[in-house]
Amino acid sequence: MSPDGSLVAFTANPGNLASHYSTSWYYGFGHREIWLMGRNGEQARKVCETDENSAFWRIQWSPDGQRLAYLKFHETPEKLEIAIESRDLKGGPPTTILSGEGFEDFRWLPDGTMIYSLDEPDPNAWMCNFWETRIKARTGEPAEKPRRLTNWAGFCESGFSATSDGKELAFRKSNRESNVYVADLEANGTHISSPRRLVLTESWDHPTAWTRDSTSVVFFSDRKGHGSIFKQSLENDTPELIETGSENAIIPRMSPDGAWILYLVRPKEGGSSVLPRLMRVPISGGPSEFVLTANLVDTHRCARSPATVCAIAERSAGRTQLVFTAFDPVKGRGRVLTRLDADPSADYVWDLSPDGTRIALRDRSQRQRIDVISLRGHPPQALRLKGWSMGEYGLDWTADGKGLLVSSPLPGGVALLKVDLKGNAHLLWEQKGGSVTWGVPSPDGRHIAMPGNTQNSNIWTIQNF
Repeated sequence: MSPDGSLVAFTANPGNLASHYSTSWYYGFGHREIWLMGRNGEQARKVCETDENSAFWRIQWSPDGQRLAYLKFHETPEKLEIAIESRDLKGGPPTTILSGEGFEDFRWLPDGTMIYSLDEPDPNAWMCNFWETRIKARTGEPAEKPRRLTNWAGFCESGFSATSDGKELAFRKSNRESNVYVADLEANGTHISSPRRLVLTESWDHPTAWTRDSTSVVFFSDRKGHGSIFKQSLENDTPELIETGSENAIIPRMSPDGAWILYLVRPKEGGSSVLPRLMRVPISGGPSEFVLTANLVDTHRCARSPATVCAIAERSAGRTQLVFTAFDPVKGRGRVLTRLDADPSADYVWDLSPDGTRIALRDRSQRQRIDVISLRGHPPQALRLKGWSMGEYGLDWTADGKGLLVSSPLPGGVALLKVDLKGNAHLLWEQKGGSVTWGVPSPDGRHIAMPGNTQNSNIWTIQNF
């Protein structure tokens, strides 16, 4: 409601952004239109609208009631762009106050100060800090450079609410962690035993592989302040560090013969490197070595011995094709496996079957369809999930190659499903309060590793900021 209580501003026409670039609380929210009406609903009029790749959120009034401010999301194939914009109620183009990729929330205070929460540029931790800037009342433009207010770590702030004099701010303080859980697969892989937490430290841990003998889970973690790779036996309580140096090592996969861990090094924020590097390190320990560099679609994948193929996916020029290329863990790039027509705006995830003969492929925006592509010249198969919808994360073949493991969003949680190649789904795990999971089956098909994400939130206040 406007400061004088005469007008109400609201958003309408829900958006459907599905960006995997954002891990923030606003994921999946937003609307495509902003409207005004009288306090009793009279004289409703549309102020502005945006396209299908954009959305509005967190609409607010300026202190004098002459402008509106809001978060605007715009999704491109490369990233999710976020801006704080303002608009004059009399019309005209919007004014960009701030823009970037990590705004969590903001509040326009009565004295003209705008306070906002901004993600820290750390890919291995979710943390934010308060910033402020003063806004020109007439134009809605910043009147000064932003100033950092806090230097906190380990949590993010959102859901701002200020007192009428702007001297006290309430906010939601949230922290997240991801743990590795393991369970035994039962009933031909359609049920699991009660999951148990494998890694007992409080950190951000993601399982992505098993050792060849199915006795240890391989995962990456932020516990050393950057992405690091570990393996942990099912019989031990302590993980073993796989030394990869101080670089941001993520997403470890096993080579087909189990001799190498293949992992990615993402470019550092503001660094000179443009493309991710694929590296290898011996499972027994030793120096890391370069394999290749590529602008990857999703991540690298490997089949399992006796198959020998590993593969990456890349976009063609113009983004109209997906090009799948084989690589050798020691020799690097090999031959092109297949080329597929692609939607230039789609965000794809995929996996290579254990025998190296098929690719499972999904556009994240498609909630029920998975395409199974043969590398042996057989016709492709379109699999449609029955009775469930798929979440953003998770697409892994089962150990026997007869099904797929996918996640599904639930009210207040997330589920892990086993799906056969006819689209029939079996619920394996329901995590209450979780937001992200996937399944990594052991090579022998007896066990499964899963990440379990949790978020804890409390309401806090600050004064005299």
